[in-house]
Amino acid sequence: MTVNYDGDKFRAVLDHLRDKTGLTIIVDEGSLEDAKVDYDDPVTFKGAKVNVRTALKKILGDKSLTYVIKEGCIQVMTPKKASEMMVIRSYPVGDLVQPDPQLLMMYGPFFKNQMMLQNAQQLINLIQSTIEPTYWQANGGPATITFFLPTQSIVVRASAEMHYQLGSPGIFGR
Repeated sequence: MTVNYDGDKFRAVLDHLRDKTGLTIIVDEGSLEDAKVDYDDPVTFKGAKVNVRTALKKILGDKSLTYVIKEGCIQVMTPKKASEMMVIRSYPVGDLVQPDPQLLMMYGPFFKNQMMLQNAQQLINLIQSTIEPTYWQANGGPATITFFLPTQSIVVRASAEMHYQLGSPGIFGR
């Protein structure tokens, strides 16, 4: 979509986005107070052929706000509140943690699960050290990530934004 906000009021911008996209946008009033944002504050943002996510991230980010998608609605709030809203999702990673077939021929099927667990832990360590490292519980943050052997899945408890990052092409969003 193309937008051109040049000092438009924050309320008018939200209304325009609602009308243009058909999305329900709910604003947490406490978050507005925490971020010291008023509905009459000006918004300046111009973008040609930007997606709704990009527009919202920029407009809200300039106001020290963000959003989460919950129950089919866009909920506007502070980043702190958003980071406290945890979502649990499972990502199949069997193709990433399967042992080398030649190792299986050498050691037999008995070691398959041990090798898978080891590979999964290496994958988890890689994620925790490269994608928002301070966000993971292992590094003092609120999010958790574990491997569930029966389904060969990574189970992640994190914010919706973190899941968006994990679902991006190149990570788990194939």
